Amino acid sequence: MEGNSLLPTDFPSKLAAWDPVSGWIPVKYENQYQKQVISGVNRVLIASDENGIELLRTFSRFFAGPYRLAYLLVTPPDGYELAKYQVDGLELEAVDQFLTEFEEFLSSDARHHLWIHARTSGGTLIYDEHGWIYCYGAQESVLEWLLANGYKDEMPQIPFPHLHNENSKFNLEMERVFKALPWVRVPVSNLG
Repeated sequence: MEGNSLLPTDFPSKLAAWDPVSGWIPVKYENQYQKQVISGVNRVLIASDENGIELLRTFSRFFAGPYRLAYLLVTPPDGYELAKYQVDGLELEAVDQFLTEFEEFLSSDARHHLWIHARTSGGTLIYDEHGWIYCYGAQESVLEWLLANGYKDEMPQIPFPHLHNENSKFNLEMERVFKALPWVRVPVSNLG
């Protein structure tokens, strides 16, 4: 798939919602969170009107490194396959540098998920194709931060209809991501 031709090449969001007057517009969430238990595991789902990459930077500091960074390409462009790439042993500075360098791409392209896993403390942050963050671990600190910053305890909603921004203009940035770190490709069935 070469991208979604319904969205302009400079569309500034992972997700577009249909507005009858304006057409496709960027999805803006309210600052919301919900505590969840999935298969017996506690997590916090977070949707924000803020920059998701900034939140990842903030929340990653609640975990002890070193870190594993995983890039899961879920909607590959032509010439690529569904794949997971990961790199282990990163310090917080390297994770932060990666997030800074690829902030626009990671927050605008919806073909991937990004995982930050803290090897020592066992916590994981997942930034998905809808711009949501899932936080496993450090929940007391994360919830304290969310409440202090005015987040509401309610389930965010994904609008219907919606489109994922999968524009071919991001192919070069995706290539840069693959060259930025010594990624190891692992089977997609191994999501841990």
